[in-house]
Amino acid sequence: MLSRRNLLILAVLVSLAAAGGAYDWQQRQAAERAAREAIRRETVARGTILSTVSASGSLVPETQVNLYFSAAAPVPVTPSDPKSAAVNEIVNIVEARPSSAEAFAPATIGLTVSVGGQVKTGVESKARLDFNDGGIVRLAPNSSFTLQGFANPDGQSVRYLQLLFGKIWASLLGGALQIETPVGVATVRGSFAVFQYAPGNPADPDDDLLVVDCLEGSCAAGNATGIVQLGNLERLALNNKGSLKQTLTAADVGDFLRNNPESLGLAATLTAAPPATNTPPPPAATPTHTATAAPPIETSPPTAAATATTPAQAAVITPPTFTPPPTLNVAILGQHVVRGGETLNCIGRGYGVLPGAIAQVNGLTTTSSLTVGQTLAIPDAQWVNISSGPVCAPQFTSKYPGLPVTTAVPAATTPAPAATTPSPTATTPAAGSTPSLNHMGTEKVVIADYVMWYSPQDLDGSISWDAPAAGPYQSDDFSTLQRHVAEAQRACLNGFSAHWYGPGDQRTTNNFNQLLKASAGTGLRHAIVAQTNILPGVTEQDIINAINYVKDNWAQGPNYLRLGGRPVLIFTDMPRPWGDDASALAGWTRVRAAADPDHSMIWMAEGLTTTYNPLFDGLYVYRIDHADFPESWLKQPRWATNLRAVEQQGNLPLGGLYFADTIAPGFDDTRAANAGSDLRAPAPPFSRDRRDGGYYADTYSVIPQTGGDFLFVKSYNEWIEGTEIEPGRTYGDLYLNLTCRYANDYRSR
Repeated sequence: MLSRRNLLILAVLVSLAAAGGAYDWQQRQAAERAAREAIRRETVARGTILSTVSASGSLVPETQVNLYFSAAAPVPVTPSDPKSAAVNEIVNIVEARPSSAEAFAPATIGLTVSVGGQVKTGVESKARLDFNDGGIVRLAPNSSFTLQGFANPDGQSVRYLQLLFGKIWASLLGGALQIETPVGVATVRGSFAVFQYAPGNPADPDDDLLVVDCLEGSCAAGNATGIVQLGNLERLALNNKGSLKQTLTAADVGDFLRNNPESLGLAATLTAAPPATNTPPPPAATPTHTATAAPPIETSPPTAAATATTPAQAAVITPPTFTPPPTLNVAILGQHVVRGGETLNCIGRGYGVLPGAIAQVNGLTTTSSLTVGQTLAIPDAQWVNISSGPVCAPQFTSKYPGLPVTTAVPAATTPAPAATTPSPTATTPAAGSTPSLNHMGTEKVVIADYVMWYSPQDLDGSISWDAPAAGPYQSDDFSTLQRHVAEAQRACLNGFSAHWYGPGDQRTTNNFNQLLKASAGTGLRHAIVAQTNILPGVTEQDIINAINYVKDNWAQGPNYLRLGGRPVLIFTDMPRPWGDDASALAGWTRVRAAADPDHSMIWMAEGLTTTYNPLFDGLYVYRIDHADFPESWLKQPRWATNLRAVEQQGNLPLGGLYFADTIAPGFDDTRAANAGSDLRAPAPPFSRDRRDGGYYADTYSVIPQTGGDFLFVKSYNEWIEGTEIEPGRTYGDLYLNLTCRYANDYRSR
């Protein structure tokens, strides 16, 4: 049991909490720190049985808690930069990148994660991060978040995180935390909360689930269906059709305490106020629609397929009334009147102000649609590392630097319809595998093929089945490159695999340089698809020179794709220029010996067989459908199995071989004959109906069977082959939206 002294300290916390928040934050912080330190010392010395809250609100014995520290444990690192967080605990596999411009690497104690940085955990792995003001977030197993930004109204920090998947425990000594997910936004102002985001079937946006446990503090969560306020000991389950509120149990509180030993004073604090009821307050206005409820949540982690536990929990509920979340008490820089096509992100980029802060001071969520003529207050909350994307023209001079205004604001996106073939449930991971890390122990990334040599006449529809929604463009135009970078981010890509003809081709060489420039600060990382070998009259020395050019000029840059520290280099049309596989294998052996004998780079071979492995470090298939062999994508598990058989032979420079999965939204090169010259290997033209996303879903459906290491999207803008996801006249943004869902699902496996 706790000593008499510590029980007295906890009683002080109870009386402070009972004051309803009308006490000084510094007074409470000092009391909480004293309680936690006293309990820590006593627990380390004697081993203490914690207490938790019973269903009646009394304190009862709970199980022994592993506190993750000993009497000799170091003092947690506090980041010197107030706009960052420091890693203070690591359990098993934890990866991090300190900023969006850096690659993932194993996390270390004391590592500082700045705005744009990301942390992710593997199976049975956890991490703790501390903010400058004493706030703590803990990342549960199989979870990942991005640190998006900070604001500081009234001297109290507001931290903005994007929860990509998984679960976060939050323990705050003050200020607020806002969590953004694809299904909605949640905030806690005060002390303790848990946030869980469970992505569902990528083909069904309505089965994603956000669950918020508000243990103590002022919490809110919502999306387009409404915004719900939460009090102590309340849980909210939220999806795109509605929400359901529940009361937390003693087991829920005990779970929080077991995983957050720094929050031992929480048990006393929670007894100060009875749990809120399950019934939301009466709506202030008549609801405009009825929405399907999110499934009730058990104490176990949420699943998209949860079922109701009592008959009283109806399948259809009235959505909560739209009421603003706790507003930021922050200075207002000015007002902005919304014009057609503008979004919160677009407006935020123009003023250099965080979109989430704009949403909060105006009683919105970051997913809210804006109305033409709507007046928005623009708060004093700087957006430090601004992501690339469309920029709205500011209507007054901001104190913060924004991005240059783009020439046009895209129209609102068209919601993605459900694919005709849903993705199957993920298979059980192989032993030792970790979601977000592939079997080689490196990052699972999603990249899309990118063509860099277009002129307007190539994109007018005469040689392709569709044309860009933005109109014909020059690949050399920097504003076009900026738009493509922004759309890559909207599609949740890690980068492009850029088609390059070698240093002798000035156009694609210059355009890749410009692509890297346009990507600076975004976190996107691009790889080269080296196509020097398909040019007429090319020699082995030309190929060697091209590889050396990549190594010497791009491979170590912040926006070049590296896995495990090794730059990725992709090849295609493997028999060229030698003519047959046997001659080509001998030729590539000479090229490798001259350009990269120690395998300092990851070379990816293209093809249906393992002819070039293990000389090459991996295998992928460029074209997953053919006129004479329809639905070839179904064979990807077989191709992966064949590569694993080669891998089992051992004695490999990298310890294994990479298999890259490939998906495509469709195919149609029936107008390519109008292009004149064509460097592709001869093949009969054909087309595959996209079926409003159905074909895309079909090609993705086999991915769980391959155990692939990263994913190719064919393509971002291969218009002549009709595989593009770039917004088109016919389908708008559909394939950007679908790609984002598939990319997030793939990385979470």
